[in-house]
Amino acid sequence: MKSIKMIPALSMAASLVACGGGDEPQQNASAEGFWNDSNSSTLITNTGELWAVESTASGLALYKGSVSTSGSSFSAQVSGYLGAQKVDGTASGTVVPQK
Repeated sequence: MKSIKMIPALSMAASLVACGGGDEPQQNASAEGFWNDSNSSTLITNTGELWAVESTASGLALYKGSVSTSGSSFSAQVSGYLGAQKVDGTASGTVVPQK
């Protein structure tokens, strides 16, 4: 059985909340937005829902989950699906604003 790699979706969630720019610390990080890279697209709604699709060697992997922020911290819970397979994953960390 092949496993779904959750790293792209979780790392995408982590990098999304890190966006913000500037030198001023953020009061509350935000993960809301739509991001694309060469093989995946991720949408995080204003309510924290995470939806993503990723092109893999085995086909399309679909992800759904949630991202929440509190101050400069974030946490994400994501389920990944590839065919009949399902994998659950989590991530958490501290937001560092990008310059």
